[in-house]
Amino acid sequence: MEPQDASSLLAKLSAIVNSEIENEVAQALDYQPLALASAATYIRQVRQNKATSNFGWKDYLNKLDTGQRGTTEAIHAETNPSYQKSMTAATTLAVERQMTSDRVIDHTFRFLYLCAPQPLSLDIVINYILNVDEEIKDKETISMRIQRCSLLLFEEQETGVYIRVHQVVHDVISTVITDLPEIQRLQVVNGAVRSFTQFIDENKSEDSNLGTVHRDLGELQQAKEYHDRALDILLEKLGPEHVDVARTYNNLGSVHSKLGEPQREKECHDRALAILLKKLGPEHVDVATAYSNLGTVHRNLGELQQAKEYYDRALDIRLKSLDLSINLGIVHSDLGELQQAKEFYDRALAIRLKKLGPEHVDVATTYSNLAVEHSALGDQQQAKDYHDRALAIYLKKLGPEHVDVARVYNNLGHIHSKLGDQQQAKEYYDRALAIYLKKLGPEHVDVARAYNNLGTVHIKLGELLQAKEYQDRALAIFLKKLGLEHVDVATTYCNLGTIHIKLGKLLQAKEYHDRALAIFLKRSDLSMLMSQLFSII
Repeated sequence: MEPQDASSLLAKLSAIVNSEIENEVAQALDYQPLALASAATYIRQVRQNKATSNFGWKDYLNKLDTGQRGTTEAIHAETNPSYQKSMTAATTLAVERQMTSDRVIDHTFRFLYLCAPQPLSLDIVINYILNVDEEIKDKETISMRIQRCSLLLFEEQETGVYIRVHQVVHDVISTVITDLPEIQRLQVVNGAVRSFTQFIDENKSEDSNLGTVHRDLGELQQAKEYHDRALDILLEKLGPEHVDVARTYNNLGSVHSKLGEPQREKECHDRALAILLKKLGPEHVDVATAYSNLGTVHRNLGELQQAKEYYDRALDIRLKSLDLSINLGIVHSDLGELQQAKEFYDRALAIRLKKLGPEHVDVATTYSNLAVEHSALGDQQQAKDYHDRALAIYLKKLGPEHVDVARVYNNLGHIHSKLGDQQQAKEYYDRALAIYLKKLGPEHVDVARAYNNLGTVHIKLGELLQAKEYQDRALAIFLKKLGLEHVDVATTYCNLGTIHIKLGKLLQAKEYHDRALAIFLKRSDLSMLMSQLFSII
């Protein structure tokens, strides 16, 4: 309702005329007609009792503050024949229905439960949902579904869209969320903290971001103004030697370059370099960028020898960074730190594409590395795309029978198996096996792993005798080449155990699983056994 109408309704139904306090009550009830009617009915009935005839709106607001909303709504629900549900009861049904049927709204309500019922940036809410639910990835879809929810309120401000809930909705959500297990409530808190932190980090240099936008639009004076403002703020908040200050100097240098002010440009990049050298060391990639910027400045000034010196320094760092990025990616991958590994491989890919071109075999190798990380992170489509890119390069540069081609076929087999396309997975595994047999010989461990992969696919296809044949071949090679206690031997025992279960040969299955368990226990890696079992059953 409109504020004036809400105040009039309260006055009419309660028989109390006090416009100032009525406005406060109406605002507290978010101008909701049913809530207003329930409040006015309650206060009128209470005041009819001589013992409580002085009861007023201030007393009513105190009840709201102490969580007694349900008590105040009961009288209206009992005396209103046309709608015998209280505002809280009706809202509870609506909230529970929304949380059950829509995961985006469920996450939104859980997040808003933690916050006071004050306007909150929609961007923060979206960021929270992206943090806590890996299956929901599209920001536009999240925003659309949130803004279609009638239980939420929205305000458009200069800085964006803000979201809040009616007070009664907030109270209902609090009741629902309080009933959640402790672990789920802690997960909500953790996601909320990460979302606020990321949002703050992303927006602390908003003036700098606006400056970059105006620079790209060709509005150079406006860009310079925003970057100058960002620099003033960062100098005050972070001090003169912070890396964010250096990056702002770099941004200003770029603007001065476009303004045709090379000396001012050089001054900015010199300051940036001095900070980055001190804070990040002489071999950091940001230092390489600063050297490259200064190389461009001196080239534009016609000082070619100085430009060459700066470019050479930048190149040396980036070549070292390439090796470091790849090695760090491998280490993080081995440690199971998949997101960090992906970030280093992304950095290596950017360098290799720039230095080697899009069809170099080292670029293909980096595509393969990234594909493995995306697969482990659950993004099989992106993993497939990277493997396909790697395969196209390897086929062109190395030929159709190279072992690196076989490895990509093998990886594509993994991806298609995870995607549920076992026939396509089998086709890729067959191609890999043919190359391995021809290039490596019949007793190589890569041949055994290809047999193992084919055996696993045949299990999923229900072709158990063929699966057993492949697993037996794999086991024979693994035992000969790797010994009795290798993890690949344990994995094959596990697969053979699963096959015998499906064949109804339970004693033989138990024997194989006992052998696998003995190896995994010696390796203190029981989790790997469980992973193997669940991946094929």
